[in-house]
Amino acid sequence: MSLLKSYKDDMFYYGRLEGKREGKEEGLAQGKNEGIELGRLERDTVLVKNMLLKEKYSEYEIAEIAEVSLTFVNAVRKQVFPNVPPITN
Repeated sequence: MSLLKSYKDDMFYYGRLEGKREGKEEGLAQGKNEGIELGRLERDTVLVKNMLLKEKYSEYEIAEIAEVSLTFVNAVRKQVFPNVPPITN
């Protein structure tokens, strides 16, 4: 086997290892970001649900206080009170 072929094989091997390592790091970062997003979604859902159950705030106030969209509030509202029609703009 020539020295050049051996060098190319080594570079190919190390390139594959490097690619796998980068892929793992990218996968971990993506998984972490998805976990953070799911945590925020769960937190926002619980916050809106609790505010709806207290019946102290309007849907518009809840959307403003929780910093979510009115569509999100209506989706949670549909879970909490399935027989009540949603608020429209």
